Amino acid sequence: MEEIGFEECDYISVERDWQFWKEYFGNGTFHGLRMELHVPCRNRIDHLMSMCNHKREKITCDAKTEEELIESVRKCVLGLGRYNHDMLKHFDVKCFDFKKQFTEYTKYMSGILQKRRFQSTHVVKKETNLPRSKTDECIWENVTVLEKVEKYLLETFPYYQFCNTCMGSKNEITAATVLAEGPEQNNKPRKTTVSK
Repeated sequence: MEEIGFEECDYISVERDWQFWKEYFGNGTFHGLRMELHVPCRNRIDHLMSMCNHKREKITCDAKTEEELIESVRKCVLGLGRYNHDMLKHFDVKCFDFKKQFTEYTKYMSGILQKRRFQSTHVVKKETNLPRSKTDECIWENVTVLEKVEKYLLETFPYYQFCNTCMGSKNEITAATVLAEGPEQNNKPRKTTVSK
């Protein structure tokens, strides 16, 4: 996509390192329009378990040391370099509840984006993960381990720090008040993008 440019795009969604946004849209605008980045936020532990499932790794709940436990967490981590606090220097960054991406978030965005000229009639959902079984994930049964891992994730990764601050704030797109007011509340022209 970088080769042909983003000139015809109203919405850009990429799963790349955060510096992608700075490299291509570093001044926070696109064709003179202020850009807004939307970050999907997930429950930290559920997100970690999804990453473990994707990489076919397991958390060592019976680890003898905290370092052994944290090492098992590190083996699961994937793609957390997609967000960095430096993004806030260049863009308006908002969040939305990952679980509401196909309901409230889609409804919100439908008030901003123009309809596609050619509408798809058939969509094939492609799963990127094997089905998960929470009963096979020891972390849910061990509160001590869960709390240690949650603390580590929050203290270590800017993505979880951002989501922790953003969710429930005026910058959460899927919050009831933002949805009730609708996108018209801020009628400045914007290009909307998503950092996953």
